[in-house]
Amino acid sequence: MEHDRPNIRRTMPPAVFVVLAVALVALHGAPARASSGDKTATTIGRYAAQLFLGVSGYWFTHGSALRGLGSPKFGGSTTLYVKEAHRGRARITGGIELAGATDHWLPFTGSHSSFSLTGVSGRVSTERKLYRLAPFVSAGVFNGHVHSEKLGLSKDQIVPSAAIGVHFKVHRYVSLSARYRFTPAIASVNTSGFGLGLSFF
Repeated sequence: MEHDRPNIRRTMPPAVFVVLAVALVALHGAPARASSGDKTATTIGRYAAQLFLGVSGYWFTHGSALRGLGSPKFGGSTTLYVKEAHRGRARITGGIELAGATDHWLPFTGSHSSFSLTGVSGRVSTERKLYRLAPFVSAGVFNGHVHSEKLGLSKDQIVPSAAIGVHFKVHRYVSLSARYRFTPAIASVNTSGFGLGLSFF
């Protein structure tokens, strides 16, 4: 049950998002060079952002991920997007996105297999209205990270990724979402899969 976080609704200069995205990608790659304490802090921070304010699950659809990471997972998608532009019925926005999935809902509960995406993306959707389906499609470029306990693998790689799905607003502050995410293999592990989620605010 993958979930989408509330966007930042204030207008910010695009350059700010570029700088933040570069910083996030640098931070994302830092564990390969950092001490074990720094690795733990970075991992906890990344997954806390992804799993904040929601309950979700993620199911891989490729055998390489099932063998290397297992399934299902706790998943999440956090967006820090600029204010939406209205183009007829379409809503267009973009900015920073964090996505991924892990064995444990709480990232500090022990060793785990996981994948994460940190980068910039854009989204086209319809307006979210109460009790109506709002289709969307998003795509971006990310620093992808795969950590497999089974394979003894920890790898970072720049990859494109896209998602297609729907949101269903059941309350002013509560939404359901379903999506399929397409992501190329990272170190021979293809993390494409379905996400279902319940998000708050």
